[in-house]
Amino acid sequence: MNEKSNDPYGSPKPLNTDNPNRPTIITVYTMKKCAFCDVAVQTLREVTKTAESSRLIPKIIESSLDRAPELMEEMSIEGIPTIILGNSRIVGLPTREDIVDLLNRELFLGLSYEE
Repeated sequence: MNEKSNDPYGSPKPLNTDNPNRPTIITVYTMKKCAFCDVAVQTLREVTKTAESSRLIPKIIESSLDRAPELMEEMSIEGIPTIILGNSRIVGLPTREDIVDLLNRELFLGLSYEE
């Protein structure tokens, strides 16, 4: 039997706490016509570079909704880009501070925001 979770965003994959050698996954949902998707992915990559000194180096996976439009409903995606990590998500164009807050909230990396 397949029960639905009370979580409005579906059932996120658990963070990688059992194997510290395997990276934690950050998923970015994008579309080709999205004017902000490339900028969001680039900003995410730049910010996560500062996490390289941590044992929790995040791995970024870009998932195109053009190829799998059913994911919009399945993952309760209301806008693009959507960045999902653990139980947190950012919808729309994130700032560097938004991404640092997401990482700190989900991974406790102790990153700081610098302009």
